[in-house]
Amino acid sequence: RVEVETWRGDYDIFLKSESHVRGPDLLVGFNMGLTVEEYDWAASIHAAARLGCPLVSTTHTLDEAAFEQETLETIGLECVGIQASNPFGSLEPIQSGTMANDLYRKNAVLAVYRPAGTPEGKPARSLCSLM
Repeated sequence: RVEVETWRGDYDIFLKSESHVRGPDLLVGFNMGLTVEEYDWAASIHAAARLGCPLVSTTHTLDEAAFEQETLETIGLECVGIQASNPFGSLEPIQSGTMANDLYRKNAVLAVYRPAGTPEGKPARSLCSLM
């Protein structure tokens, strides 16, 4: 049985809300933009890291995925794998609004993280085998 629950907003606030019943088995973040200074992810990412479950993250580019990896590793998540071509990503190229020659695709890169020190064979490793 699969249950999917979505939340649009700060995850740390969700964890304190009446909607939160139990911890998730998996977190997914689509194009979170962790490296964008205007987005304040600190409280949500720290709260998610404390849950001890895998995180699947998508980004527009490999460079962005590498920067997000650095950010996530500083709070105790380790990268299990990065898929340079997300099989579930958008097929539509989009021109950047800031660089004329820059094209990207939403959800183009897929990365899987787990809490550092999680034994092999836990769910994050199974997710990585899908890559």
